[in-house]
Amino acid sequence: MKQYVDVLANWEKTGKIVPVALQLDGVRYKVERVFAAQPLESLKSSPGTGFRYTVQICGQRSYLYYGDAEKLWWVDVPGQG
Repeated sequence: MKQYVDVLANWEKTGKIVPVALQLDGVRYKVERVFAAQPLESLKSSPGTGFRYTVQICGQRSYLYYGDAEKLWWVDVPGQG
């Protein structure tokens, strides 16, 4: 299930967006590493524009999404909804 989250990110002068931390259910998590940022339009499972970030949080790889049109961040939370 898509769950919207608050994200602290750096916008570089080149226009690149780099997530630094996110807040989920009132808990703040540091983004320890960003492995990749893949355009959403290239993913069949995530239509639209924006990016899917492959990140490391609490030692685990996860996906963090940013939608250009909505200007919103979200994660997929299994087992909800």
